[in-house]
Amino acid sequence: MRKIEGVEAVEVSLNEGLAVIRFGAANDVTVDDVRQIIRRNGFTPKTAEIRVAGTVKERDGRLTLTTGGEDRAYALRESPGSPGVLAQLAQAESERLLVVEGLVPEPGDDGEGSWTLVVRRFSNVPVPTAHSGPTVFRNRR
Repeated sequence: MRKIEGVEAVEVSLNEGLAVIRFGAANDVTVDDVRQIIRRNGFTPKTAEIRVAGTVKERDGRLTLTTGGEDRAYALRESPGSPGVLAQLAQAESERLLVVEGLVPEPGDDGEGSWTLVVRRFSNVPVPTAHSGPTVFRNRR
């Protein structure tokens, strides 16, 4: 994983079935990219836990989080454990960067997966350290 441009650190626990990958600022790595590498190494990618910076916008009546270009936007869904978080995000909707934390489901027949983010929480990005792209990716068993 460290050979991928933008990856700063990788921690893997085979016992826990967990990979934690830290990315640098302004990287172009996607959840799909990481999942392809996991598959090539003989493992099965699962639901990913990510923390990503981007801007929240409403598109076609749904909230999205845009990261690194208009073509890279997560459709946002509310986590059952975080009722009201999407309403709070809708109020925070603006051009400023937010950090959103949540789960990216493993791709399935339901059409959800790599570009759906189930939101647990969010916060403002401090201006001096603002960047886009995933900062942490956790692949859980």
